[in-house]
Amino acid sequence: MGTGKKSVRCPKQRRSIATRQQIVKAAKEVFSSRGVHKASSKEIADIAGVSIGSFYAYFKDKKSLLLEVLGDYLEEQFHRIWENTPEAPPLASYDDLILIVVKNVFRAYTVAPDFHRETHAMRYTDPAVKRLYDHERNKELDKIKSLIVAGGSNMRIQDADTAAVIIQSAVENVVHSVRFAQVDLDEKHLIEELSIMIRRYLFD
Repeated sequence: MGTGKKSVRCPKQRRSIATRQQIVKAAKEVFSSRGVHKASSKEIADIAGVSIGSFYAYFKDKKSLLLEVLGDYLEEQFHRIWENTPEAPPLASYDDLILIVVKNVFRAYTVAPDFHRETHAMRYTDPAVKRLYDHERNKELDKIKSLIVAGGSNMRIQDADTAAVIIQSAVENVVHSVRFAQVDLDEKHLIEELSIMIRRYLFD
């Protein structure tokens, strides 16, 4: 005897995959422009050019779609921040590397800032959203730690795990202050000073 619940379709044909991608793309647009809480499944379906029935054929509800969009967004953010950065750079290039990564973080936070602000706040009330943000944060910490370890004895750091948390938290808090709290500071100078601070913490 069945449960009465309609199963969500797992698309395999090209047309079905394209339809699902249309819904995800529309959701990104609507979540960013309208906000997560104001967006409706019907509005997303309309923007995607599909029926509400088709929407529910691919997604259980708006929440499941939000989690997929958020997961994609956070994955893209990670790649934006760490694009073209080596796993174990020469010691002489750490100054440039730190500056590049800090710049990339500031740049990444210009993508869908309203969506980021709203979902970031949700991490304190929604366990599923928190899991996605925690997963991404752990990836960031692992990446930072790997670069600290690659620096070896040339760095004055004794605990790479703790240092990674300090650096990640410092950069994130500064960027949030500028992007979301609208602290009025010269961004170029802020990036330079933040990079110098990290460099001195690691090496001086």
